[in-house]
Amino acid sequence: MGLEVTEEDVYQLVEEHDRDLTTEELVELQKEAMEEQTAFEEEEEEMSEEQLSSTALKEACQMWVNLQTFVQQRHPDKALAHRPVSSFDTDIMSPFRGMLKRRQRQQTMERFLQKQPRHEEELACVSAAQLPSSNSSSKKR
Repeated sequence: MGLEVTEEDVYQLVEEHDRDLTTEELVELQKEAMEEQTAFEEEEEEMSEEQLSSTALKEACQMWVNLQTFVQQRHPDKALAHRPVSSFDTDIMSPFRGMLKRRQRQQTMERFLQKQPRHEEELACVSAAQLPSSNSSSKKR
């Protein structure tokens, strides 16, 4: 790559790392690290969401509801069964339900945005169709 490191560069780097940071600088570094971590987690979540189809998510959620109902109704010790079922529901199934809800909201928004231009076009067509007739009726007077 043609990069050369001199002794001056090394000393400068060591000096920068030896310098004590102020509280504000530490807070800023921590904030940047948190933002990077959040961005990484969001990217990871988006990638995993893309791998699952909405149909598969719906099916998984429905299977969980069926199993949850079965266990709650038929387990001999309902109190014992309630805790792990509730924990699994909260810890494991919540992200999948969240993915499904986000997709449904996104689909709703996309449908709304797609219908809006058509509606505007229809209004423009109706207005354009009315203009000649209103002009012609004013000319006849």
